[in-house]
Amino acid sequence: MTPHRFTLMASLCALTTTLALAAPSPTPAAAAGPVPPEAMTGLVFDGLTPEQKTLATEILNAGSCDCGCGMKLAVCRRDDPKCPRSPGLGKQVIDLVKAGKSRDEIFKTALTPATKFVQFALAPGNAPSVGPKDAKVTVLHYFDYQCPFCTRIVPTLEQIAKEYPDSVRIVYKMHPLPMHANATPAAEAALAAAAQGKFLEMHKKLWEKQQELTRERFLTIAKEIGLDVAKFTKDLDAHTYAEAIKKETKEVEDIGASGTPASFINGRYLSGAKPFTAFKEIIDEELGWVKAGNRPEFKTGKNVSEASAKAATPSGPDPNKVYEIAAGDGPSSGPKTAKVTILHYFDYQCPFCVRVGPTLDQLLKDYPKDVRVVYKMHPLSMHQQAMGAAEAAMAAHAQGKFPAMHEKLFANMTALSRDKYLQLASEIGLDVKRFTSDLDARTYKAKIDADAAEAMKVGATGTPASFVNGRFVSGAAPVATFKKLIDEELAKASK
Repeated sequence: MTPHRFTLMASLCALTTTLALAAPSPTPAAAAGPVPPEAMTGLVFDGLTPEQKTLATEILNAGSCDCGCGMKLAVCRRDDPKCPRSPGLGKQVIDLVKAGKSRDEIFKTALTPATKFVQFALAPGNAPSVGPKDAKVTVLHYFDYQCPFCTRIVPTLEQIAKEYPDSVRIVYKMHPLPMHANATPAAEAALAAAAQGKFLEMHKKLWEKQQELTRERFLTIAKEIGLDVAKFTKDLDAHTYAEAIKKETKEVEDIGASGTPASFINGRYLSGAKPFTAFKEIIDEELGWVKAGNRPEFKTGKNVSEASAKAATPSGPDPNKVYEIAAGDGPSSGPKTAKVTILHYFDYQCPFCVRVGPTLDQLLKDYPKDVRVVYKMHPLSMHQQAMGAAEAAMAAHAQGKFPAMHEKLFANMTALSRDKYLQLASEIGLDVKRFTSDLDARTYKAKIDADAAEAMKVGATGTPASFVNGRFVSGAAPVATFKKLIDEELAKASK
């Protein structure tokens, strides 16, 4: 992977993972009806007259957050208090109401950004699709068969196809990323199956077998779904569809969409594994415009940055500041007497967290007496299994087997489930009965919540986040970045 692409991907993940702390168990259903001001976390209604407060409440319940969550601003402030976009938008609405602006003026100023009216000239081409070719709405979906985020959007696309059978067409475009060695072969297998009219059957099987995308697996699936295996094998060997895949990858990367998944609804960009509601909002708007014959004029964009909300003002930890965060009694590697302690906050479903693992291992090897790494849990709400995995890791730690469980969880990050945790517990020799009891009792949830809260308190909302003797390092930084800080800290200690 080229350095510039890694930076873009890291940025995408950092923006995506600022959403919220994980909530592993179902939350109580929210009350029906408009969200009241007191339930909108972080918004201050002081100074408004009763009439202004009512207007602000109505607008916040009617206007949408532009982070792509698909929620109204008021709902986003209630249900996703760590969203990076809705606090600023909500404050802007309240300030405009306080200034005496009308409802229409406020919507135009704060809730109808120019980025909304940007579209991209991408064509369906001959890519596999679901839905009628004359559908009023076309969704071009670029994805990678090894991308964990792409896996999560599969049910969303299936729901779209089910709820809009006559009005939406979904076109599947390949965008295998260089960091995923088996993504291109899987894409070739999918297109080879599509050539025989069996794309969806192969597509579904490839997701089910995401952890074993091998030539042998492709051939097995080809037999299972009734393909002409000889023709299929010939297409794989000849790389018949390699050029088509390269073309689709280039067309989306040429407009700056370097991460997956990326979707374009009638040309309108929607990044990441957004929920069904985010797609539905745009689809319904497009269908409404078709019915009324009044679709607004759109600008044809050259880069997806033109269609993306500007990033919120950075509020993360200051890399020039030293933060006083206790190491605590969680899992760690390296001597407790080490001169340098790295507090490492991570999430077991974060693709960038798994990349920083070898970096930490290298540091422990290079500084065996001087560096200690303390592992802190920070499961994010976008990762449904992250909290469960963190609890499994802590339950293993209680039996002295954290390193073994830690390694296994990352190795199985696309297949995390309770059954998998129990299987891993048996594999690494845990007392499974005690382990199960800890999971059932949620023995370590409070500890995990505390770790996450201390990270959030200093502004570390994304993962991975590390603190080298209190000095912040963002993301999956290379070994050299960590070594520079470690050497500086050791120099201080020797004076």
